[in-house]
Amino acid sequence: MIDGIIDAIKGQALEALTDKLGLNGQQVDNVLDSSKEAVESTVAEEAKNNGVDTMLNLFSGNDNSSSANNLLSSLGGNLISSLTKNGFDSNMSSQIKDIVLPILMNYLSSKIGGDSSNLSGMLGGLLGSNSKSDSLLGSLGSGFAKNLFK
Repeated sequence: MIDGIIDAIKGQALEALTDKLGLNGQQVDNVLDSSKEAVESTVAEEAKNNGVDTMLNLFSGNDNSSSANNLLSSLGGNLISSLTKNGFDSNMSSQIKDIVLPILMNYLSSKIGGDSSNLSGMLGGLLGSNSKSDSLLGSLGSGFAKNLFK
């Protein structure tokens, strides 16, 4: 599912990163790989430790709770760490985060909208299996998620 999310933001990210920072195609691919790693690790960790309530708030388009702000900060930190690991210096990583994170958050918020079914459809594989996420999400088929990326 995360690959579909990354594919969906690729065009907007490519344009913004080349226009604002002068990155080339390979560098943008590295940014997208880093973004994927950051989302995967952040979402999996949050679901494991706290369930999905904070993610539902973060991806709702509503004002963030303090927990959602902390999760967003964690996602940003994980993105910077992944970017640095993939060859960007800390200054460039911070600039990239400031461009990519809003694109990613706007996309996720528009598709998930605070709805647990949408969250499960888009990120279900990353949510793992624990009582906190299972009780809210249940199991959904992949048909819904396929329709998100048409």
